[in-house]
Amino acid sequence: MIHYTCDRCKRAIDSSLEARYQVKIDVQFIGEPEGNCPCEDVDALTALNETLMINEGRDSMHQIALPVLPQFDLCPRCYRLFANNPLGRELAIAIGFSNN
Repeated sequence: MIHYTCDRCKRAIDSSLEARYQVKIDVQFIGEPEGNCPCEDVDALTALNETLMINEGRDSMHQIALPVLPQFDLCPRCYRLFANNPLGRELAIAIGFSNN
């Protein structure tokens, strides 16, 4: 039998009695926008050929490699907390003042 543990509170999760949530985080590199205006007449094949020629001399060590991120198992309580604040930032306390 496979045993699951909540990666946030470390409580055992019995998947036959309660829900188990699996969180997978996907990170993608989004490059800097180039200064070219999309309305300019650009020869796509020439631009592709130039990009390939530039990248041809690079070895795999110079390419951007994003690490493989782990998956997390969460119990229902921890999933609700995660869903309300996925980045784990401290929530600002709202201070109200009367209108006197």
